[in-house]
Amino acid sequence: SGSAMIRHLIESLTGVATGDEWFRRTRRSVAIKTHHPHKHGTDLDVADDGVGETDIDGALILLRNPRDAVPSFLNHLYEKNHNLTHHTTRATTEEWIAWRNREFQTQLEEWTNFVVHWTERYEVERRHLVTYEDLTGSGG
Repeated sequence: SGSAMIRHLIESLTGVATGDEWFRRTRRSVAIKTHHPHKHGTDLDVADDGVGETDIDGALILLRNPRDAVPSFLNHLYEKNHNLTHHTTRATTEEWIAWRNREFQTQLEEWTNFVVHWTERYEVERRHLVTYEDLTGSGG
């Protein structure tokens, strides 16, 4: 995934561990992956390591075009619900159509809320925006 690529790059460049919202690895993480404030994300201020969102000095925001991010999220849910290995299986066309019709507006709002949350939280000089499409060279 794009976040795994970014985290690997950060660790390789800095020699400092990265973490995610479920497993921080260390209080000195140079980066923490999060989906917050998405409803499937974890509020960083309730972590048990004593470090919350207010302790984060800046943000490297990785965004994927919602045209691709929304179906990718369904595939993630499909794999999780069917106990499949991540990034191996796509949801069926029928499941996609049903889920899209039921969830698309909500997911687009969640994506927008994520973007607004992180871009408004930090001044321009304290945030850097990277698109998944630029990272992978996949266009978009």
